[in-house]
Amino acid sequence: MMRLSPNAFVIVMFIGQLSATWGLSSLPTVLEDVQTAWSLTNTQAGFLNGVFFFGFAATTPFLTGLTDRVDPKRIYLWSMLLCGLAQIGFAYLADDFISGNVWRFLYGVGFAGTYMPGLKAVSDAVPAKMQSRAVATFTASMPTGTGLSFFLSGALAQYFVWQDAIALLATGTLVAMAVVLLFLPTEAKINGGETGVGAGAFLPNVKPAFTNRRSLGHIVAYFAHQMETSTTRAFAVVFLIFAMHVAPSTGVEVGIFDWNPASVVGLATILGLPVILLADHLTNFIERNLLIPIVMMSGAVLGIVLAVSLGAPYIVVSIVMVVYGVAASADGGLLNAGLVASADPQNRGGVMAAYSAIGFTGALLGPVIFGVALDWSGGQTSSTAWLTGFTAVGVIITLCAIVSRILIRQNNP
Repeated sequence: MMRLSPNAFVIVMFIGQLSATWGLSSLPTVLEDVQTAWSLTNTQAGFLNGVFFFGFAATTPFLTGLTDRVDPKRIYLWSMLLCGLAQIGFAYLADDFISGNVWRFLYGVGFAGTYMPGLKAVSDAVPAKMQSRAVATFTASMPTGTGLSFFLSGALAQYFVWQDAIALLATGTLVAMAVVLLFLPTEAKINGGETGVGAGAFLPNVKPAFTNRRSLGHIVAYFAHQMETSTTRAFAVVFLIFAMHVAPSTGVEVGIFDWNPASVVGLATILGLPVILLADHLTNFIERNLLIPIVMMSGAVLGIVLAVSLGAPYIVVSIVMVVYGVAASADGGLLNAGLVASADPQNRGGVMAAYSAIGFTGALLGPVIFGVALDWSGGQTSSTAWLTGFTAVGVIITLCAIVSRILIRQNNP
């Protein structure tokens, strides 16, 4: 293993996790092709996107809690291998809604062993004074990598069939594995426990996540955050394709940027990196627990504004999409850093397990709720249906923001 300074270590781990996310947006980018090939409704398409998060949420409590007892490096490497195999399986072995869901579920299981365990390993391996910045940086790999995935998926889809495009993006898992093998300490812990699987290792202690109101408040907010971001990424490309059809002009090339749907969504997502870091910096001036609900409700309102913008020039809708995508990502680092700070280091793995499982349950439900709203109110060719979908998700986000604020204030030292 190569030893690095704490700053260099955080940057390298960011790059590794960035590579791990190359395939995350591959399905949303080619969703219209998959819907056509497999004759899927919007509800089924939403579930196909969301079942990834079901696999993630179902196994996260065990895999993340296991990091209190087992070397996170081992968990990460085996999980990343499963991610790569699941992407290839979806590309070449799935041929309908059911088989597609099996491989997407396995992809979620694999990713569950990389994101939160990786986040915990990074937070444990750096000095306490760097923890907030390290968590924010690692968190930023998700929107940045997801945005990059939209760009890569869109580019590959122009030259390859959708199956090959998805399989090629699985190569990112090899890069991530190489980074972790070379740079992640074999034992990145601060609790002094021995690495190994003992009695009850598969039963993380999640009780502190529910008895600590600060932790619970962050969990409620994370549920809404994941619901919003997963819904946006699942349907944004399809939304923009419809926006092109109903706009007065369908031209997508303006200046030096090609405003095709995949590129717009990629830009909206990748800009989450500077915004997440900016939000973390703002906590030096604004209380984090106040900033979180402000960002959450801003995203809910912008989603409705986006739906209302249908019928405007395509470039206008695209700009609103970029602003909305940035707002949806902005609170990710705030929530992760707040959760880490609220949890006792001895039980941090179990608290993060509950946080991740409940959050990514929201990521499963978001696309499904949105897809049902689309189907019940006119389908993806109806402006009213899109407004209904964004409003439904926006209401849930607003309610979660209010509940989260109340919980955190009740136990705010």
